[in-house]
Amino acid sequence: MKGANTKLVIGRSTYLRQKRTGKAVEVCKSPYMARVVDPNDISSAQEKLIWRWVMQNAADKRDDIIFKYRQIMRKRGEFFSLAGKKELCMNVLDAWTVYLNTKEKVRSSTSPCRLFAKSIPCLYTMEHALPENEAYEVFKEAMLLALENVKPEIKMEDVDLFFFPICNPNTVMLCA
Repeated sequence: MKGANTKLVIGRSTYLRQKRTGKAVEVCKSPYMARVVDPNDISSAQEKLIWRWVMQNAADKRDDIIFKYRQIMRKRGEFFSLAGKKELCMNVLDAWTVYLNTKEKVRSSTSPCRLFAKSIPCLYTMEHALPENEAYEVFKEAMLLALENVKPEIKMEDVDLFFFPICNPNTVMLCA
């Protein structure tokens, strides 16, 4: 039997194959979940169906709520900003950060813990020229709020990578 721990008998002597050492699989941790976010990846059939459904008929049903998590709700019309040559709605970016933070719950214990902050703190510091001490306080409060939204799943001492967006009218940059 191929692959099983078997005992081979060769003449009168016996040969025992060394026992395999297996790695224990953590319960509810999928080894197949990709944690890398690559926009060049090929979309799955399900992702394509969702994209077509969201983007069809931009003229109607813009008020349908298609994303809800705790007190955060996002309307279908906000996701139309993902279409080409449009300014990205920051609410869509925030919904994506919530999604990525919830995916961190099922990460492997050997993977680095990532925390994604919402766009709010950077909007204040980029659009309104605040004095340095005020900008620091606004940024700090927003980061603490980001941590509150993911507790108790993620603790700050466990975070290895902290991502936050810097928002400009024409550009969104994700910093680590």
